[in-house]
Amino acid sequence: MFYAPSSDPIKPDSIIIIKVTPDCTNPQQNSRIDKYLSSKFALYSRTFFTNLIANGAITVNAKPVTKPGTTINPGDIIQITIPAKIIPDESAIKNHTADIQIVYEHKHFLILNKPAGIVVHKPSSHSTEPTLVDWLNLHYQDISPVGCIDRAGIVHRLDKDTSGLIIIARTNYAHSVFTAMFKERTISKTYIALVHGHPAQSGTIDFAITRHPTHRKKMLTCPANTQTNQQLSNNRPISGKIRQALTHYTVQHYFNEHSLVIVKPVTGRTHQIRVHFSALGHPLLGDTLYGKASKLTTHHLLHAQEIAFTFDGELFSFNTPPARIIYCNSAATCKLKINSIYHRSSGLILLFAVNFMSFSRANPSKDVQILSILLATTLLLDHSPLCSVATICCSAFASIS
Repeated sequence: MFYAPSSDPIKPDSIIIIKVTPDCTNPQQNSRIDKYLSSKFALYSRTFFTNLIANGAITVNAKPVTKPGTTINPGDIIQITIPAKIIPDESAIKNHTADIQIVYEHKHFLILNKPAGIVVHKPSSHSTEPTLVDWLNLHYQDISPVGCIDRAGIVHRLDKDTSGLIIIARTNYAHSVFTAMFKERTISKTYIALVHGHPAQSGTIDFAITRHPTHRKKMLTCPANTQTNQQLSNNRPISGKIRQALTHYTVQHYFNEHSLVIVKPVTGRTHQIRVHFSALGHPLLGDTLYGKASKLTTHHLLHAQEIAFTFDGELFSFNTPPARIIYCNSAATCKLKINSIYHRSSGLILLFAVNFMSFSRANPSKDVQILSILLATTLLLDHSPLCSVATICCSAFASIS
């Protein structure tokens, strides 16, 4: 018996068998299996089937499929083994996603402020880590049928360790509108990042981006005119699709060894900002994938600070400053530009340390004292308003200056 694909949800713990039939509307009979399956199952993304392929759950003519680009032909028999549904742990979801903030609610969409450390949607069908989608399904049940069922409401993504603003579609109408806007690049996005070293005061990065040939989770920059299968200078062949990428930036403040940068990406490629600044020789602080680990932070420091767009003729603009950025005008004076509580002490310690150490170069022997005071006060006041932490830290610094 053959299964007839539809727009209905796939039943967990089931086996689906499909016979590939000629498509009279498509002169090209050959097709990639991931594209073919996602077109047959409207509620599921290509990534959903790519993950099933990676787990050995899809065969063609009884032979395991190992690549999502595998070509299928009329007459082929595809068998899909759907895993049992993983029941989410509601308490785990609440604990892991407690810091997600609702910035704005509209009948067609949401604007959320995502903290660092939360994945937007599951990277694979076997993943049990709570995600932003889990949080949405818990708090907004009406979102579940919007878009692809494995990433309900999602129209764009932020990396796990990137914090900041993200748009969520609440209706299929909004999903199609925002998908079109991202494709047409009519949504304005502004990020703030802390990078190693001192890049030029402002600039544009236009390196093309492709998938790394050997590191599955990593992207790679290459000259804009590079062709697929071409050898790079290090003799690594490019096998993935090459995508043009464009990033504008302005340095807001130079520290001793780091720079605070305002970034405006024009395109929205995977890891674009991270890989672009790494290619410049100024990787993000704490980015272990494109730079190096830092003792001052457990993750890269990148925040989606502002997003603006026009929806149904109305202009919307949202701005949420990172809860950890602190500007120091002198060794003992801080101007705190935040208005929320940030409970992860590592980011707070980092930016106090970077600022104070860069402004206390004349007294390097005091750096250890400063860091000790910052660590103690931050841990003691981990869940207190940051203005209290800032006051104590500034007072402590002034007392030893």
